[in-house]
Amino acid sequence: VGTTDVPRIDVSHLETRSQDTLLGTKGMGEGGAISPPAAITSAVADALAPVLGEAPQIRFEAAAQPVESLSARNERARDERQSAAEAAFMSDPDVQRLISQHGARLVPDSIRPLDEPH
Repeated sequence: VGTTDVPRIDVSHLETRSQDTLLGTKGMGEGGAISPPAAITSAVADALAPVLGEAPQIRFEAAAQPVESLSARNERARDERQSAAEAAFMSDPDVQRLISQHGARLVPDSIRPLDEPH
């Protein structure tokens, strides 16, 4: 087996944005989400240095209250839209009439908000 026996290797990249992170990044350790804040903080400190006479030390502290993640916020909003859609459907007079006169019942998980795909 010689070097000419090595098969051709094609390398390609497929990028998809994450819906769960603020920057759309994903990966091991969320490396893409770690570097930008540090670079921005450093740039702000460098920009302030001439005005202050030296670069300030910028520190961040954890929030006293837990902060809702983007994923949790999206899930909460989706749940709120779902509840509103179900409430609007169930409060419709025609739906109420069908339920009371004909014993109709709602099929679980059959109602979707208008802005959600089927």
